[in-house]
Amino acid sequence: MLELFHEYVKNKTGFVVRDEAYMKILMKQYEISAKECIMTQRGYVIFKKEKKQTRVSELVAQNNKEMDRLIRLVENKAQRIVIGRLGAWDSALDRAYKSRGFTVLETGHGVLMAKELLAKTPFNVFCGKRFYMSALDHF
Repeated sequence: MLELFHEYVKNKTGFVVRDEAYMKILMKQYEISAKECIMTQRGYVIFKKEKKQTRVSELVAQNNKEMDRLIRLVENKAQRIVIGRLGAWDSALDRAYKSRGFTVLETGHGVLMAKELLAKTPFNVFCGKRFYMSALDHF
């Protein structure tokens, strides 16, 4: 999972740096079991089955075909509504959800800032008006 995540975020900003210890804490914090993770050689999806819905909390894939496949695998395990999160906006993931009939809200896609601010740079100058917080990773 870590290798896939690192490859996915390699040229992106705004993601928390993860290591094995961090992943263990993350899984424990969200009470994620092995049954709620689907991992392939090209991607993974973490989801939580709840009473009335199945919630996708993270989906990472190397290509569009794998994104579609992972979404389909979660749909097959779900008994009711599937809710997915885009986290940091990703046009390929956006298209993958839409192609499977999901309604995708076009506002509020979240990103967690992980880049250190310069001491004299005001937040609004650094991030502008397009900074959103998400639960992809938080402190």
